[in-house]
Amino acid sequence: MEPSDLSRLIGLLQKAERPLLLAGHGVRLAGAAKRFPALVEQLNAPTVLTWNALDLLPHDHPLNIGRPGVVAARAPNFAVQNCDLLVAIGARLDNVVTAYNLQGFARNARKVICDIDQDELDNKQCLEPEMVLSVDAALLIDDLLHSGISSCREEWVDKCRDWKTRYPQYEGRAFPR
Repeated sequence: MEPSDLSRLIGLLQKAERPLLLAGHGVRLAGAAKRFPALVEQLNAPTVLTWNALDLLPHDHPLNIGRPGVVAARAPNFAVQNCDLLVAIGARLDNVVTAYNLQGFARNARKVICDIDQDELDNKQCLEPEMVLSVDAALLIDDLLHSGISSCREEWVDKCRDWKTRYPQYEGRAFPR
């Protein structure tokens, strides 16, 4: 990754009041699944995971807010729609994740889309990304880990945790018979 791109990304993370990581299967394909939790914890950033990446963080990890999209709990979708910086790493941002609404996805956020596949990046221009990085997820994760950056605001982390607690995947209610 270019040093200027890394510096710009770090600047965006440091300025964000409500950053959110969105990780996809590209993290695993890049061989960075074991290092990804360290990045989440170093950034102290709430994180949402695509269906193919749901095991990158344990479900009960305090920064794992869940899976966003069409078939998802409310908490991860609230996090996506209320973040001010969305950093997607190795995630295709397909219709299941974006709820068939690319233009409205993370509508008030600056978006940084990181993917090794340039064609995928080219197809996401309607998201109006702040930054597009054609980079291997492992290299990005390693560069951020080595940078020593820590960014998240506790109020934002607490808000996301509250959503996850109030709106769990399974709310414990039985379906009517």
